[in-house]
Amino acid sequence: MSMPPPKPAHLPVDAFWEDDVWNSGPKDPSGRRIGTWTSWRPSGEVECVEEWGDGTQRLEYRRFHPDGSESQRGAKNLLKDVWTGLMRWTRLDGTSPEDQYWDPDLGEAVRVIEREFDDDGYVMTERSFDAQGRPVGRDGEPLPPRPANVPAEAFYDPDEQGWVLQRSALVTGDLRGERRLWDRNGVLAERSLYEPAGTPREEDTYRSGELWMSKRWADNGDMVQSFYYGDTDPPAVRSATLYRNEQKDRTETFFDAQGLRLYSVRLEEVGPHHERRYYNDRLVFEAISSDDPKQPPTNVEYYDLSGALLVSYASTGGGKGVWTLHDATGAAELTLATDGEHDLNEYDHWDCFLPSFASYEVDSTQDDPSRVREAFHQAYEEEIVAAALNRLESSPELVAALGPGSWAKVETAFGDGKELPLYVKGVLADDPAIAEYSLERIWPEIEHQGSVYPATYRVATALATMLPLQAARPAVERRVIDLLVAVLQLPYITEARKPYEAWMTAMRPSLARFVVLASGEDATLAPAGAFLMAHAGQGEREVIEWFARQLQAGATPADRGRAAMGLGMTASKEASRAAFAAAFAAESDSMVRFLLAVLLGSRAKKPAPEWTAAIEPYAIDGSPIEDSFAELTPFFEGDVASVARANLPAEVLARHMDALMEEMREQDPLSQVDTLETLFAVLFPDGEPERLSEVQRRALRACADVIDACPNFVNHSEVFREFDLPYDSFELRQLADREDPPARAARSVKKAGAKKAAPKSTAKKSRAAKARAKKLGTKKSVKKTAAKKSGTKKSEKKPAAKKSAAKKSEKKPAAKKPATNSGAAKARAAKARTKKATAKKATAKKSAVKKAGAKKAAAKKSTTKKKSGK
Repeated sequence: MSMPPPKPAHLPVDAFWEDDVWNSGPKDPSGRRIGTWTSWRPSGEVECVEEWGDGTQRLEYRRFHPDGSESQRGAKNLLKDVWTGLMRWTRLDGTSPEDQYWDPDLGEAVRVIEREFDDDGYVMTERSFDAQGRPVGRDGEPLPPRPANVPAEAFYDPDEQGWVLQRSALVTGDLRGERRLWDRNGVLAERSLYEPAGTPREEDTYRSGELWMSKRWADNGDMVQSFYYGDTDPPAVRSATLYRNEQKDRTETFFDAQGLRLYSVRLEEVGPHHERRYYNDRLVFEAISSDDPKQPPTNVEYYDLSGALLVSYASTGGGKGVWTLHDATGAAELTLATDGEHDLNEYDHWDCFLPSFASYEVDSTQDDPSRVREAFHQAYEEEIVAAALNRLESSPELVAALGPGSWAKVETAFGDGKELPLYVKGVLADDPAIAEYSLERIWPEIEHQGSVYPATYRVATALATMLPLQAARPAVERRVIDLLVAVLQLPYITEARKPYEAWMTAMRPSLARFVVLASGEDATLAPAGAFLMAHAGQGEREVIEWFARQLQAGATPADRGRAAMGLGMTASKEASRAAFAAAFAAESDSMVRFLLAVLLGSRAKKPAPEWTAAIEPYAIDGSPIEDSFAELTPFFEGDVASVARANLPAEVLARHMDALMEEMREQDPLSQVDTLETLFAVLFPDGEPERLSEVQRRALRACADVIDACPNFVNHSEVFREFDLPYDSFELRQLADREDPPARAARSVKKAGAKKAAPKSTAKKSRAAKARAKKLGTKKSVKKTAAKKSGTKKSEKKPAAKKSAAKKSEKKPAAKKPATNSGAAKARAAKARTKKATAKKATAKKSAVKKAGAKKAAAKKSTTKKKSGK
């Protein structure tokens, strides 16, 4: 106990020093406080007045700032020992010793916060006010309007960006009973139940008001997590996962939309390095290995649904071993050697022939033993092909084409390119299986989500160098041409000028061959030859003349269309413009006229009315000429309407804004990116306007609907940010409903004219598309986390202003990454061959039996998988 300071003269004689203040008040015979008690600071100002009554029922208190104004008040039920009723905190503009009880997480503009307690001492609502007494959120910002369906007790939580109805402990934040969260528009987002306090029992998550995911906890700690179909009423469970034994034992069961059970899978971690897998409650796999990855496993076996041995593993020492596939009698059917035992041990990846646990879906029709058998055969066949590839000799011409530099230093999508020369050799093989194997491994390394790498140009240049030598081998020549065309179709392949030009230099010796192919009757090779000729023949007189002749005399609209694009790529702007103008005047086909109008517009400062007239009919719906445009492949792949909008002046596009909004509602999220750019460039070129037209209001509401349908989509948010518009559906609707110009300063806007209505080239994608093609790929959005609980200590007489809407005590199990189904072979890259749209990441370069394991480890140790609702 501290030494008392001098007692101020105006204090009662009986005032005594305790808890760093002077205290005075009556007590009953038992020493219990009763009646009115007053506390004074050492300087003599009243700090607190307490009304104890008879000392057994209720305590009411008021605290004061040094200037005498109230800083805090509340009441306590002495029978239950809990705070009850209204508790209120008030902060001064300046500093005060009472600031120690003010919640530091509240916004600077907040001056008053009130909380209502129920009879059990749990906060059931709160209210915040600024210095003028206006309601505000915890962050001090004005409150949004309360939706009609949100109860009066619900309070607005800026961290949740929604309305919360809950009961929580003042100090710990523990939740009790039911909790509900609505977004600012009043759409239910979450519902949970905690009973007893702090113990989760139920949790439901909604998307756009529809039940998406639920969790249910049992008394013993088991938990069932369910995901729901998005188009059934009432909601139907799509999959339900039972987590037991601290989530080391999980069983996922799948159902159809009518509730019929489809199948179940189970992963059981019996102990460290001891795992079992089940399919429809039948044991299909068991592995027991050592803590020391250099020690062989004790047992690794796969079983069919009857319990018979399907696959076994036997170590041969030194990190090597043999996999055996057994037939129905138990005899060895196939064997597969591996030197990857240490990796399989280290990453507990002995289940490498099974699908990853996260990869199962409602539409999976194969049972696990069938998948294991298929994966084993695939791995076996790949080993044979890989061995054959390694036995192939490299010709001196190929060695020269690959160049003297180290491929290990060449950057690819997923590492270095040291193995790419082997696969380039395989592409040139006569054996189609070897070529297929090599193509599947090349493409994921040289392309990822539209991005290109140094390895892209290095591989293309090597194959272009070898192309003139393949004329006597039609299958090989065609294979190389297909790959070169696919690479040239990648977005921005021409932007790295130096490696691109080196590649084109290697292509020029094949120009004569390209002309022959382009002039031939093969429906696939002729367009490919013309496309390669257009890239490699830039500035070449013979090539330019060939395209000019085809533009005038091409037998079909597709011939003339490809010729127009080829001429535009090879001839000068002036020469091609004259040719396009002449062709436009003579052309009757709508698709070719559209294309020529686009090409002419890109070569003029201002489009001619007749060019605009040829483009405008397809600004919203390009279907009348879509099929004709498809015949321009490989010169053109895209959406006709998007091209039209990109090449129409803003004043023309303005006539189609309402139709464009309706079109946007039906588009997929990525297609909406280009539409949003067009919409904003026409209606909001300088960001948020001071005064809104009716069409602008309709556009803002339509954009709010887009955000609600696909929340937190980074590609969308980038466009909103670019045009200085809020990426928030609530703010957009508020803005759309605004009647008067805002009193606050307008958002920072870009200079008028800084944005063009749309790009003026068919060869370039939109700005958003370009961003998506960057090397790092599409980013993932991160959801804003809830505010942390305050850590101020509890005080009976001086409760601090605590945040009641603390984070939920139970964290959601982590989202599980879907591991690739390697099947002990390499996790196969998607069968891209030469088709860019289907290429996916290859998860291994060497034999998967040798390197299987590392890719699955993260997914294996994950606690709970989250799936995207379908």
